Amino acid sequence: MNFKASFLKIKKFLERYENIHAQELINYYPNDLPKELLELTNGLTTNSLEELASIESIQFSHLSLEKPLMDFLVEIKDLLDLPKLNVEKVTLNKRLLRKLKPKKIHEVSILKSYFSTFNNPLHFVDIGSGAGHLSNALVWENSGTSLCLDMDESLQEIGKNKINFWLSDNKDKITFKKLYVTQSSVEKLNLKNKILISLHGCGALSVELIKGFVNSNGKQLLNFGCCYYKLNDEINISNFAKEYGTKLTKENLYLAERTVSSVSISDLKERVMVKKYRYALHMYLYDNFKLGYTSVGNASSKDYKNDFFQYLLKYQPKKLISEMDKEKVDLFFSSEYFFQKFSEHFVADSIRALFGRVIELYLLLDRAIYLQEHGCRVEMMEFFDSEISPRNIGLFATK
Repeated sequence: MNFKASFLKIKKFLERYENIHAQELINYYPNDLPKELLELTNGLTTNSLEELASIESIQFSHLSLEKPLMDFLVEIKDLLDLPKLNVEKVTLNKRLLRKLKPKKIHEVSILKSYFSTFNNPLHFVDIGSGAGHLSNALVWENSGTSLCLDMDESLQEIGKNKINFWLSDNKDKITFKKLYVTQSSVEKLNLKNKILISLHGCGALSVELIKGFVNSNGKQLLNFGCCYYKLNDEINISNFAKEYGTKLTKENLYLAERTVSSVSISDLKERVMVKKYRYALHMYLYDNFKLGYTSVGNASSKDYKNDFFQYLLKYQPKKLISEMDKEKVDLFFSSEYFFQKFSEHFVADSIRALFGRVIELYLLLDRAIYLQEHGCRVEMMEFFDSEISPRNIGLFATK
């Protein structure tokens, strides 16, 4: 895979559609949505939720869509085309899987299968290991070892107890150590003949890990990123991206984190419930008080089961409570004007959601190029089933 060529294609794509993905679309209200977005959403308000779910899932070949949207979806599908891991699956001992959720079982099973194709023994340094579930599987029934590093000592105690009670064969193979991971702390680790592994290194942790690895005596690294919304200056880390990359906003990073590969009708029904109240809140406050976008954070699901007036009272600025008129609010919420505006913004948000995976890939390609610039051979592929584990892209680097 030519990482630089893919990076430039994505960069040009993102810059072409910057007006769509760089900010929450509700911020455009009361002005019209961007022209390039309206061209893509033309006629979509009449589509069913099932059809919208297919579009967001990039499963659109069976749909009859306007040419601009069809061309757009084909381009996105091409940008997101990555190699997929193909290995014979290994069956894990049930004791290894105790109290693991299906997503974790899937990830651990795939990585065990992947490393089973390597020459043993394998020795790992597992960053952000938690209770060591992955490490236990990787060294099970072989002569490998793993050093599990994490800041959460309570999780490490859980891991020790699991080994003592259920996985005694691993007792001399797994070591737990508390460590705050930074580039410097990784550089100081003895990684000779060890594989540095991080399953979903949160936010900047993955970048610290990658930078520490290239300056260490480590030979191999496997990293999966996540929590992109926590990134600050850890974007465009490669020299290539510094010269040829583009800027990303905080809204972009939240969008990358929002990515899922499969959207169901029930997902969209829940989103309709939430977005309808949130959009109505913003529009009503703007129309009547000229207030800008109001963030409500993580509202309770119960809030969306009350009528809109109760929601408005709870999340509008407190100083306005005396000026709220329930009859006026109810008329606005049930008006044809709001229905049309909501429908327009809802389908537009479905199109914007498609940029999430593209932005994630931009970030990961930058990291892959950084590793190449420091003399590493790099493979990037989808390791997991994206419907089970959406953050499924792994970078495997060898010096």
